[in-house]
Amino acid sequence: MTAKELRVMSTARPLGPIMFQDLGLNMADGVEQLSPDKPFEVISKEVLPDFDADAIFVIISRGNEAAANFEELEKNAVWQNLKAVKQHQVYMLDGQKWLDYSSLGQDMALDNAVELFGP
Repeated sequence: MTAKELRVMSTARPLGPIMFQDLGLNMADGVEQLSPDKPFEVISKEVLPDFDADAIFVIISRGNEAAANFEELEKNAVWQNLKAVKQHQVYMLDGQKWLDYSSLGQDMALDNAVELFGP
């Protein structure tokens, strides 16, 4: 979530390789159809159900406007009716760690994944 856009990340860097190769997570419906040449696609909240995701990973851009936009999304019936939301499978990620296009950033993201999903 940014101050102006709702985005879904593709299989491209920076997130795609970490999520789908390193962590071996399954893609939500339609992610494989996103352009592998672009790191994300801008979407509307109305298409969120089309992805039918078992889990949602959220990165909120810095700034009050992005945070306020996400708070508004959380109040929306579209969001509240998503399978992942109903099953409490929404994970907040630190964008600095997960979007850093470097080997250090990848290490930080994987360490954070252990914190989120480890025993």
